[in-house]
Amino acid sequence: MQTIKLSTKGTVSLPPSILTANAWAEGTEFTVENTDGRVVLTPLKLVESRPKTKIEDLIGCMGYVGKNASIEDMNEFILTEAAARYARS
Repeated sequence: MQTIKLSTKGTVSLPPSILTANAWAEGTEFTVENTDGRVVLTPLKLVESRPKTKIEDLIGCMGYVGKNASIEDMNEFILTEAAARYARS
């Protein structure tokens, strides 16, 4: 963690390592939130460009290839695995 100081004009300068890591350049605009004694800066372009995600968009995102498991298959696996873990303890 790095320490920075508030200037007499109320400005702070972010360390170069933070600027570089986030690819922020002079003129980058931020939203500012005061939350529970913390100040949170969020780049405005990130806020504006963040896509709205729906649950339907996430289905299949892990790329699983194989047979779909039924509820019965999942329940059987859970019981088998629970019994095996209990036997090991």
